[in-house]
Amino acid sequence: MSAKDCRPTPCRAYLRYVDDMALFADSKVQLWAWKRAIIERLAGLRLTLHKGSAQVVPVTAGIPWLGFVVYPTHRRIKGRKVVQGTRRLTARFDAWRSGHISFAEFDASVSGWVNHPRNGSWTGCSVRPICCLARHNDE
Repeated sequence: MSAKDCRPTPCRAYLRYVDDMALFADSKVQLWAWKRAIIERLAGLRLTLHKGSAQVVPVTAGIPWLGFVVYPTHRRIKGRKVVQGTRRLTARFDAWRSGHISFAEFDASVSGWVNHPRNGSWTGCSVRPICCLARHNDE
């Protein structure tokens, strides 16, 4: 299903990725009308929206999207993604130290973590887990 399939009137700005969709308009009234139309269309397909994330909000409040919160001027990585990344990287470090994975596998995990936050604007984010690993190594 595309955003075009769900909208009753032309929407000039929308994002779609797999099962996520975001519609943009200058009018809250228009957005609420589109939301009602989408709910009705999905009901006909025996589908529902996730009520917690299907909200009409101003873009200045930030839009959660693919692990980031996107603002008109910048984007930030979600805090829970930092926590999850730190935990995963620490576990991968422990696995490498105990010989359960190769250094190449550990290095790939580090590279993945360092490159993901580069798409955001959180200064120092990619350094945090590596610093935690350095402290972990000293224990």
